[in-house]
Amino acid sequence: MSRTNYPSVKDAAAEILREVHAEQLIKTAERQALRDVDSPRSDIGQGLTKLAAELRNIDTDNPEVTYGDLHNFMAQCNER
Repeated sequence: MSRTNYPSVKDAAAEILREVHAEQLIKTAERQALRDVDSPRSDIGQGLTKLAAELRNIDTDNPEVTYGDLHNFMAQCNER
């Protein structure tokens, strides 16, 4: 009969603490991004305002991505 090995409580607790810490970092980043929305002068605020304007102009009845859309997206990615 083979013996079943269970994970140690220490390893399980360490994994849970890592996950909690990662979630806290995500929440902190989300709060910072939302705080920056109030300041349209910030880079994030300007970016979110521009994104919102672009999203309002999307035709939801025709959500196709054109070659031009893809080209513009890749050009913007390459700038960063």
